[in-house]
Amino acid sequence: MTIINPATNEDISMSCYSFYSTILAFGLSEQQINMLHEIVKNRKTNDQVVHMEKEIRIYVADDVSDIYTVPYFMAFINKNALTEKDLQMLIGFWQECAEPLPVALLEAGYKETDFSEPVYYLFNSEKTILPKIRGVHQFAGEAVFDRDQLYLNVLSEIKNNEGLGRKASESSIRIYRVLLMYKCLLQEGKLTKQRADELTYPDVVGKRMFYRDIAIINSIEDGKVVFDHTLKAYVLRD
Repeated sequence: MTIINPATNEDISMSCYSFYSTILAFGLSEQQINMLHEIVKNRKTNDQVVHMEKEIRIYVADDVSDIYTVPYFMAFINKNALTEKDLQMLIGFWQECAEPLPVALLEAGYKETDFSEPVYYLFNSEKTILPKIRGVHQFAGEAVFDRDQLYLNVLSEIKNNEGLGRKASESSIRIYRVLLMYKCLLQEGKLTKQRADELTYPDVVGKRMFYRDIAIINSIEDGKVVFDHTLKAYVLRD
C-alpha cells in the first residue's frame, strides 16, 4: 500500500509512524533512547498499515500531547517528566481505553478482540500511587532499562503486536528468557520462580514453564542444577 503526502506528492509509506511499527519515548535520557535504538536496530515487523515489512522506529516525544496523537504500539514514559495535571489526565485516558468498546460502536465484521491498545511502561513510578490499569505497567525507579529485561520486553511486544499470536513468537521469546534465567543463576548464584518473574516482568512465567526452563538449564550444565532447601532456590552444585 502506498501512502502519499498531499503536500509534496511523495510516497511516505516507509517513513510514516504507525500503530504497528512505532515505539514512543517521553522523558527518556539520551542513554535510554540510544539503548532503545540499539535494541530495535535492523528489526522489522509486519506493518498492516502499508501491508509490508517495516523497520521499528523510535518516536521521541517533545510534548505530552504526542502521547495522545502519535500512533504507536508501545510507549516508555518517565513519570518524573509529567506534571501532576498531565499524570491525572493520562490516568483518565488509560482507564477509558481499558474499557471494552461497546458492541454498538463496532463496524460490521469486527469483534472487540480485533482492537488493541498500546502497551505503556511508566517508570519512576511508585506502584502504590497509581491504580492498576490494563496495559499500563509501572516500575519504581528505572529498572525497566536493565538491558536484558528491556530487550525481552520489546521483543515480546513486537511479536504480540504483529498479530501472529503467542505461539508464533514463543520460540524466540523463550530462548531469550532461558538465557536470561541462566545468566541470573551464574551471576547471582541462585534462581527462584519469583526472581524469574522479576526478570520477565510484566510477563509472568507459569510454574510448569519455569520447571521446563530449569530443565533446559540443567541439561546445559550436565545435571548440576539442584534445589537448595535452605536457600529455597535453584543453585549450581560444585
